[in-house]
Order: sequence, then structure tokens, then C-alpha cells
Amino acid sequence: MSNNQPIPAELLKQVYINCSNYSLSIIGEKKSKSLLHASRQTILPYFPNLESLQLDGKGQLQINTKEIGERELLAFVVWIQQFIRELKTFLVGIGHLDIQMLTSDIKEQLEKIGFYEYYRQAQELEY
Repeated sequence: MSNNQPIPAELLKQVYINCSNYSLSIIGEKKSKSLLHASRQTILPYFPNLESLQLDGKGQLQINTKEIGERELLAFVVWIQQFIRELKTFLVGIGHLDIQMLTSDIKEQLEKIGFYEYYRQAQELEY
């Protein structure tokens, strides 16, 4: 997907910030952090390499790896997919929540690394 190009850590951080900010604006900090942590914990047993992507005490994404490869990208995408799924479950009636809308400011860069393709594939998975 990413053609073995290095995946910029800042790009993943921006996806996280965009999704987190959206959640914060609707449900507040406490519940947003709770959903982010819960969704990460749900995915972690299936994607142990998600350990390199941690949340600090302030709920900020910390990337603890020198290089982000496709395995880390996939783990991150599945985590974000699970977070949005849990957010939609919590907010019954929110309707369609589009990742491309949430990441429109970085859409071109995400397309280049295959983020949206991984995201579409992850929609079929259940955890």
C-alpha cells in the first residue's frame, strides 16, 4: 500500500488529533479519552505492534518507534476504525461518520500511504 515508503509519524498523529478533536467537541474529554483507550485495548491483542503507538497521560499519541511500516499503519488504522465504531455506538443516531471528512485536510497524504484502503478493509473486521 505505501510502496515501502516511510510513513511519517506526524501524519498518523494528525489523523489521531483530527479524530480526537471531533470526539472531544461532541462528548467531552473524559468520555473521549475513555473511548480512545478502550478501543486501543480492544485491538491490542490482535495487533501487538500497536504497543509502539501509545497514549500518554494527557491523551496524546506518542509514537515509540523509529520507523512506521505497513504493519504499524495497519494496526493504527484498525484502532481508529474501532474508535469510530465505538463512538458511533455511544452516540446512537449520529449517522454516517466519514473518516475522509475527519481527515480532509490531509487526504492527499493519506491516500498516498494507503490509509483509506486499509480503513475500508478494516470495516469488515469485528473485535
